[in-house]
Amino acid sequence: MGEGEERWLPYPGFSGWYEVSDHGNVMSLPRATTSGGLLKPVISKYGYRTVTLSKYGKTYYRRVARMVLETFVSICPPGKEARHGPNGQSDDSLLNLCWGTREQNQGEDRVRDGTSNRGVRCAVAKLTAEIVIECRRRYVAGESQRALDRKSTRLNSSHLG
Repeated sequence: MGEGEERWLPYPGFSGWYEVSDHGNVMSLPRATTSGGLLKPVISKYGYRTVTLSKYGKTYYRRVARMVLETFVSICPPGKEARHGPNGQSDDSLLNLCWGTREQNQGEDRVRDGTSNRGVRCAVAKLTAEIVIECRRRYVAGESQRALDRKSTRLNSSHLG
């Protein structure tokens, strides 16, 4: 098999129905009710690529990333979830995925990808980095914390004046 060539394997629990590729594609196999073909993923409200599988009249919704890992690595270990690498959550290729903890997904991965809501990106943040630096400068220069608090609260949006 040539480098970069797409490799397909049966999806566990759906052998003969669906196959998954190491490039992050899902294919329905031909059967009595369908001619088969590539499934078109839908982006979930959380931004993940998902597909709908059907077997014996029952519908299953699956994230493509999890399907790729379950097909090529292992069934999801307890306490783990699919983690996307530096290419982001729109890349469900095997090279961009691994099993990890929720803490890794919500912490270091979001910081690496620039999607963390820490600091000024936090919905309830009241101060910018510039305001904090200015407050520290003024405090060292002798201004009281009480005075700085009043100014930073009142002048937050217009920067300390």
